[in-house]
Amino acid sequence: LNMDLDNILKQSEESIKNGKNQEAIELLEGALLNIGNNQKRWEVLLRIGHIYKGLGKLNEAVTNWMEAYEAFPERIENIYEGFF
Repeated sequence: LNMDLDNILKQSEESIKNGKNQEAIELLEGALLNIGNNQKRWEVLLRIGHIYKGLGKLNEAVTNWMEAYEAFPERIENIYEGFF
């Protein structure tokens, strides 16, 4: 990746604001390929889950939240995201 994670996160937020949710998902999924840090993986997977939830795609949202849990089980916010 040519961009660092902070820039990718900012760019994905801009994509969401412009209604380009799929573009945001693709940016974040691409970032996952280069992230070794479990805390950062958790953050990116949580964001992807939020995007899918906003699109009404709850299966995809839950899948990403569960992957986030597996990446960093010390953070449990993603476990209850799908219920609220």
